[in-house]
Amino acid sequence: MTALNEQHEQLITQILKTVLKLDASTEIRQLEADNLEQWDSLAQVNIVAALESQFDIFVETEDAQAMTSFDAICTYIAAEL
Repeated sequence: MTALNEQHEQLITQILKTVLKLDASTEIRQLEADNLEQWDSLAQVNIVAALESQFDIFVETEDAQAMTSFDAICTYIAAEL
């Protein structure tokens, strides 16, 4: 597994902030779908679509459903790169 570099983490952070309409001061590393009202099923689809586009990957449905936190997303992306 490849470790994510800072640039990859910044890209993920930007995707989450854009899709979830978060302000710049939001602490992304603590973010989880369970503790954020706007991270609903539509937001999940949009996050996964943005990740697929940004990193030129295809995310299986089962994997997409498991990407419910910043850490989970980073772990998945690191494994795909």
